[in-house]
Amino acid sequence: MVSAIGSVSGAAATTGGNDISRQIAALQKQLTGLQKQLTTLQKGAATEASKLQQRMLTQQITMVQAEIAALQNAAAQKSAL
Repeated sequence: MVSAIGSVSGAAATTGGNDISRQIAALQKQLTGLQKQLTTLQKGAATEASKLQQRMLTQQITMVQAEIAALQNAAAQKSAL
């Protein structure tokens, strides 16, 4: 099963530092779950369906990592003010 991800990076500029920290923590938890799903799929049979799921999970992992980076950047910019 593939988890859907929500976009929080647009809200990063308008949220407080604590909110950003909570969002980063939630995304890191989501990232861990996606990575576990990917690991489980990689241990199974290499069917076309599992390969597709692996590609989708890899894309989601990349997107979550980008959102975390954007939030970290927003937090750094906020603290620089």
